[in-house]
Amino acid sequence: YVLEVGGFYMAFYFASSPVPVLELAANAGYKYVHVVLMVVSRVLLGGSSIYYLFFLYFAACAAWSTQRFMSHLEPSQLRQQYGVPASRLTTHIIMAMAVAQVPICWLLTPYSA
Repeated sequence: YVLEVGGFYMAFYFASSPVPVLELAANAGYKYVHVVLMVVSRVLLGGSSIYYLFFLYFAACAAWSTQRFMSHLEPSQLRQQYGVPASRLTTHIIMAMAVAQVPICWLLTPYSA
């Protein structure tokens, strides 16, 4: 979690689009609701193939919510003052953050052989 937030904080910093750390931490934390639902479905369904459908659905929900909330962040005061839109690099970083939620969710769910 700390590595994820720190890595994306640095990415936004290098893209000249600083995002507050608490905003990143809050948006990165939304996936834990979906991970809890994945774990509950894993406990109830075991290792059946239906679990993987639930996993794909909840991982897609985590990615979508991250992308949605990060896309609607308030621009910095300097960008807002001069009417400068977010750069394409910023939108690519937001998309990378959303896509990264799927493997992170996979790593956070329990594995039973």
